[in-house]
Amino acid sequence: MAIKPKVTETQPMAKPGETQQNIRTIKPEINERLNQFIEANPQLAERDQRLVREDPEWAARTLTLHRMFRHEDQMRLVERRKPMVEEWVKETPGMMERIMQRVQKVNPFYREKAFVNEAMRQHSRMHFSPNKPGMRNSV
Repeated sequence: MAIKPKVTETQPMAKPGETQQNIRTIKPEINERLNQFIEANPQLAERDQRLVREDPEWAARTLTLHRMFRHEDQMRLVERRKPMVEEWVKETPGMMERIMQRVQKVNPFYREKAFVNEAMRQHSRMHFSPNKPGMRNSV
């Protein structure tokens, strides 16, 4: 006997003929922000609805294009930071092994980005001292 998934406030009830897997939900706070954005930009919402209705494959490619542009922007930032990060990693003993241990399971497509991000994270951890002289600790 299969166990029914628990229905919460953020999960609408399935209509007849629909399974619980076919229903997609959005967190209420995000849904509210999305509604406000759609109300402020009705022409964008109408364009997207028309695009999905008329040509679903093109709609999927358009959404993927947005993700591709975001990835390319992130990779440009990685390329700018990479020389500085590589120099710091070479100067710091044991850092290369520590970083490679953290990023070894990352998809190779994202590994360079993960390497730079992890190196920056390690650098921040090393150079952050919560109890600097002359500063008071507050609770």
